[in-house]
Amino acid sequence: MSWVGIVIALLCLYAVTKVAGFMIKLLLVAVLLCALYWFAAPYLAAI
Repeated sequence: MSWVGIVIALLCLYAVTKVAGFMIKLLLVAVLLCALYWFAAPYLAAI
């Protein structure tokens, strides 16, 4: 494998970790919104 291939592989690995981190943050935000709705729905229905 040439040095160009190694650089491309490292860039792809960096991009995958960035995308995975973004997806985990997006998943945590979705879980947080679902939890807020879960706890707030009974109070909002009583209004």
